[in-house]
Amino acid sequence: MITKIFSRLILTFGLLSVFLSTVKAQTGSLQIPPAPLFEDPIFGGAADPTVFWNYEEEKWWMIYTQRRANSNTSDLAWVHGTAVGVASSTDGLAWIYRGTLGLNFQAGHNTYWAPDLYYEDGIYYLYVSFVEGVPAYNFDAKHKILLFTGQNMWDLTFEKEINLESERVIDPSVIKLSDNEYRMWFKNENAGYTTHYSNSKDLINWDPQGQAEDSTNTEGANVFEWQGKYWMISDPWEGIELFSSSDALDWKKEGMILNKVGQRKDDTAKGHHADVVPMGEFAYIFYHVNPEESFGPTKSWETIGFKQRRSVIQVARLRLENNIVIVDRDEPFPLKLNVPKK
Repeated sequence: MITKIFSRLILTFGLLSVFLSTVKAQTGSLQIPPAPLFEDPIFGGAADPTVFWNYEEEKWWMIYTQRRANSNTSDLAWVHGTAVGVASSTDGLAWIYRGTLGLNFQAGHNTYWAPDLYYEDGIYYLYVSFVEGVPAYNFDAKHKILLFTGQNMWDLTFEKEINLESERVIDPSVIKLSDNEYRMWFKNENAGYTTHYSNSKDLINWDPQGQAEDSTNTEGANVFEWQGKYWMISDPWEGIELFSSSDALDWKKEGMILNKVGQRKDDTAKGHHADVVPMGEFAYIFYHVNPEESFGPTKSWETIGFKQRRSVIQVARLRLENNIVIVDRDEPFPLKLNVPKK
């Protein structure tokens, strides 16, 4: 009897081991992204990501604001003096830090924020926010959006400062609407921290049009086309606000996503300033998180330490159910990024 029981236990444990191994293998084959997806190894302050395919390197690239989170300064210098960080990946799962873009607009140590990238006909168009120097005590300096272009991402040339009829503009997001018709959304800090938009025929010369939608105290608008609609996300520091439109002009509020904390490692705060990569049935949202966030519109950025300054990049999956965007930041999912056509 004991021998039979022991044999059955051996068989049960054997079957269980096979089952767990199978599950592990299947899970591994699904290519579930890690959490966090990426952390800047120099300053620990990766923020404002933009993800795109680099045709020359045949890799996925992530460019981002390289906040100097581990700076010893007790003022605002840590969010200024930032470069555009670069990470690359062959599959969107494992990312390696590559350094920073050599953007030369003005002599000295300056500030670059929130890059956006558009690619067309062999040319990379990099739009990036610029602040002169390293302001230490306030956010009152002039903010500009600059354009750099190049045939590869390591050799970008300054093209021009974009005239958007305001001295305080940041956070560009550019898409193509039709042949020779492009639109940029950006934050106008001189107009109640609102999202404005501008049109272009050539990606270089832009014609400001005014406010895009009626939200105030928001930033980091990002627009993408997916499932037969245009979608806009923005960051009011309470999560990610979501809008939809049939024509990229009239926007309907759809609600908030990433406003509840997650359970994954370092996903334990609201999602901020995000980029979305549509992939057919699903879309992937890349966002930054301050895991121990304790600042915001009513909190002080000046007095916090590294633990609160630290930010990482996470990714979650969007799906559409009954015309409602669903995102579960705790749900394991396969991340599959298909190489776009040139």
